[in-house]
Amino acid sequence: MLLAVFCSGTAAQQVLPHAVSGTISFRVGNDPYEGKLLHWTQDEIFLLQSDGSLSRVNRSAATAFRSVSSHFVPLSADVLRSQLLREFGRDYTVDTTTHYVIVRPIEKGAVWKDIFESTYRDVQRFAAQHRLPMQNAEFPLVAVVLGTQNEFVAYLSRLKKNQIPSQTLGCYDPVSNRVITFALADRENPPQQIDSTESLRNVIRHEAFHQAAANTVLMNRFADVPLWFHEGMALMFENESLSSLSSSRERAISTQRDLKVQARLVLARQPSGWLRQIVLSDDLFSTHPRVAYALSWALVSYLNEKHHRSFVNYLTTMNRLAPFEPLSPQRRLADFTDAFGDRWDVLEVSVRYVC
Repeated sequence: MLLAVFCSGTAAQQVLPHAVSGTISFRVGNDPYEGKLLHWTQDEIFLLQSDGSLSRVNRSAATAFRSVSSHFVPLSADVLRSQLLREFGRDYTVDTTTHYVIVRPIEKGAVWKDIFESTYRDVQRFAAQHRLPMQNAEFPLVAVVLGTQNEFVAYLSRLKKNQIPSQTLGCYDPVSNRVITFALADRENPPQQIDSTESLRNVIRHEAFHQAAANTVLMNRFADVPLWFHEGMALMFENESLSSLSSSRERAISTQRDLKVQARLVLARQPSGWLRQIVLSDDLFSTHPRVAYALSWALVSYLNEKHHRSFVNYLTTMNRLAPFEPLSPQRRLADFTDAFGDRWDVLEVSVRYVC
């Protein structure tokens, strides 16, 4: 049992007191692991690696623990760029910006830089306006733009090992700490599956928010934050009017109006009790995702606009959650009512009225 490795051996006793701020290494079979120890339980070890990715390993299988350094040093953008060039091969190149390392097909141009950087600046601006603590990203943020939708689906399948919905245009994977999308210009995509290039831009902004927020401590990357709050926040950042680089205010207003129309239609069909349901459980995102996303956007937009101080308090509470621990329905309910009260009917009517 690994508990004995941590607690009974002299070397293990020396590693653990310094592991949170320093670098440790260990092995699982023939595979080496090195990074900052984030959390451990009786069964698992959670390790943050120098490229920003997260390893979650079986504690009983880990051996040969060693303290490598009293410091944890993330990879530089140059080193990460070299690794990504080797990983993706000759058909891809890697662009670097102030905060990002962006993998893209050589022949597809470099149109993604401004989308990612403007979203990062929007996150900074949001934190400043709400007087929220925010740090610069510890790691260069990796964005992967694959050449085709088929490559995208295959890549996600390797990461998540489950079926990918055909309409998925992008995602943020908190384990690899990467945003993954694909170049929409390829013609193998059936038109009925993809609405428009602007849809892809919205998806990139949405996923880039998840990544930027998780890496700047605006949102707790390692906690079980309720999906209604996580996704509602990201949906707010799809509105390009947040961006100082927006060249079309009409398009931004159209994006916001579309979200309002969708939310209004969904809210009109909801029975009493929908608010308590989405607060207590993430199940609606699996059973009726379109409904869940519309309700989340409406709820977060309303709370941010009309209950600003309570909204900030709730976000602060989410950032104080313990890492890697499931959030019980009782805790979800208590956190929400502590911030916003328990007048569920009044809140439901108020959200519908704003939309």
